[in-house]
Amino acid sequence: MMRTIIVGGGRIGKFISKDLDDFVIIEKERIRAENLAREVGEEHVIVGDGADPKVLEKAGANHADALLAITNQDRTNLKVALAAKSMGVPRVIARCDDPAYIDTMHSEGVESVICPAHTASRMIHSTLFHDVQEMASIHVTKGSLLDGALLGDVGSLAKTRVLGVIRKKDVLKPDPDLAVKPGDEVLLCSLGGMSSELRQLMARETTGLLPFSEIVVMIGDEAMIETVGDESLYLAAHLGKIPVEVHYPADEPPQRLQDLAQMWGVPVEHFSMKSGVETGFTCILFRKMQKNSLVTVGPGEITNKRTFKQCDLTKILERDKVPVLICRRKIPYTKILAVYDGSEISMDLAEVALKIALHTGSSLHVLDISELEGSIPDLEHLKRLGRSRDIEVKQLSVEGNPTLDLVALVTGGGYSMLAIRWSCSNVRKDILRKVISDSALSVLLVR
Repeated sequence: MMRTIIVGGGRIGKFISKDLDDFVIIEKERIRAENLAREVGEEHVIVGDGADPKVLEKAGANHADALLAITNQDRTNLKVALAAKSMGVPRVIARCDDPAYIDTMHSEGVESVICPAHTASRMIHSTLFHDVQEMASIHVTKGSLLDGALLGDVGSLAKTRVLGVIRKKDVLKPDPDLAVKPGDEVLLCSLGGMSSELRQLMARETTGLLPFSEIVVMIGDEAMIETVGDESLYLAAHLGKIPVEVHYPADEPPQRLQDLAQMWGVPVEHFSMKSGVETGFTCILFRKMQKNSLVTVGPGEITNKRTFKQCDLTKILERDKVPVLICRRKIPYTKILAVYDGSEISMDLAEVALKIALHTGSSLHVLDISELEGSIPDLEHLKRLGRSRDIEVKQLSVEGNPTLDLVALVTGGGYSMLAIRWSCSNVRKDILRKVISDSALSVLLVR
């Protein structure tokens, strides 16, 4: 006979128990537990905290076949599930009311997660749209074709039916006059198979997933070719061989740089840095930047005290909001850490980091050092975008001091890249500068 432990004595727990013979319900609220005991029998009810190993042991977790964590609190369900797994319960199922919290449960090791909202959505779609043969979703990014478009126009472009829009945690009706915003997920369906117009629209929208349109590489000496040159070309190759412009203090690019460009299959345009104006960072200040340009430099340029004092780096970051990548040749990228400090700029940077992860196959962890309560705003659309391409997007929370937590992750988290604001709040400025200058990671900076 299968023994099942149910944590949460609400309507769902009581309903499930009707089909079970050998079960026990753990309920924290005494009055509810007493009422429940009168209905299902005292021998089937325990008053206590289902996340407490002692309570689980009393319920027979050591020889239970399954445990259901179905309280109305997602965090409680996660704690219960993890406690049950640590005690060796072979089958653990957790309820999750907030779709945005599902990834957190999965990342913590809970394989079976049931979300009532998702279940209801699938049932409704199968009932209302029984003639649908294929469904598709398009994640809208800033500046892409669908950014600002009306849903009615989207349906016409794709020659298909628009089912609705997922915006943060809300599902919006398919109003033809609804304007699409960055971060939205547009849901579409096809009645007779996916139309060629829909496929073309999805392909065109994918171009919005490129984080950069060009890479401007600053190499001060030959020693930096293996670091700055190799990492810049690696990134350009994975971004579809976007244009690369190399600034190097010689009339001709060195042979090693040409060899690397050939190895990565990336065409390189060479510019010589000679005059007093066009040396170091200063030549960038006079160059016309494209939209979404990236400047790459070596760590020596950053750790130089004179550079800090003159704030050349700050000038570049302020110019057209150009990001700077400090290369340390941590390639291939496997894990990227982005820092969210509560600002819109840091969320935009997290999206750029995700786009890099999508093209390089790395995972993305977002460290929340803001003082905002709850989950990070707009992070759910990044998680959905990551899931659609099998890329892990995980939220990390500060457990103590933001500065110390950041240092611990940078030094021992196994990351390839750190994406952070130069003027990041909630982190000590002197420590932040030291992390940027002394870290073994490549660092993507924005102002």
